[in-house]
Amino acid sequence: MNKYRFKTEKEFIQDFGDSWRSKIICGWHRDMEKYFGQEIVMKEYFGQIIKSFNYEGWGVSKDMIIKVAPNYNPKQSIERTL
Repeated sequence: MNKYRFKTEKEFIQDFGDSWRSKIICGWHRDMEKYFGQEIVMKEYFGQIIKSFNYEGWGVSKDMIIKVAPNYNPKQSIERTL
């Protein structure tokens, strides 16, 4: 399972222009605005997500989401002496 997040409204406008709602594969309903920037966990198939899927009853296409890069930075440094 990998982490993804929904694009923000600003990212949709950058990618598709001002009429972005009508240009994405599954379309975007105004009731879906609660998902802007929200993280979701998805299963990948052969390193890829499927073209479209259902999320909480809404049709979602992969042009609506962005993969979240893992953060491998430790929270604290560990000093070791030999």
